[in-house]
Amino acid sequence: MEESLINGSFILFTEGFGINTDVFETNLINQLIILVALFFLGGDALKTSLADRNNKVKGEMDAAVNKLSEAVAKYTEIKKDVVQARVFCGQIRKDSLTTKSLVLKLTHEAQRLEYEKMLSVASRVIDVEQTYVMEELQVLLGQLSLSLVLSYFDTIPMTVRNEFLRTYKSRCFGALFQAFV
Repeated sequence: MEESLINGSFILFTEGFGINTDVFETNLINQLIILVALFFLGGDALKTSLADRNNKVKGEMDAAVNKLSEAVAKYTEIKKDVVQARVFCGQIRKDSLTTKSLVLKLTHEAQRLEYEKMLSVASRVIDVEQTYVMEELQVLLGQLSLSLVLSYFDTIPMTVRNEFLRTYKSRCFGALFQAFV
């Protein structure tokens, strides 16, 4: 009987524990058991892993924000440099136009001065030539007048001719005689 009690209690004992094949009841219980086991066994590791991942993501986000702010600062600096370069180029254009105008003005002034020099030289040459031509004309006119007077004197008697030459020699022909001497 004792054996039957043990076997009976075993049966009673085993009748309370068994495999429950009802899917809806067992699924919830199994999931809760797995979650509780994961929470207790892997909770610290999971928290550490999630905290590390969170820190890594935050670090990457901070680095991205820093790179973005550096890029924005560089963009602003480059934009400022471009504006300054445009102002500088405008100033260079303005200076080049001023320089071009000045060079043209100086070139014009230099040409004007050169033309004035050439005109002055030409005027002096003309004055010298005019003086020379006038002197040549005086000499030629003197020679012509002398030859006319002498040809006329040939027809006048010698006594009258000598008296005339003595009287007017110094007055009329003094310059002609000096020119030949």
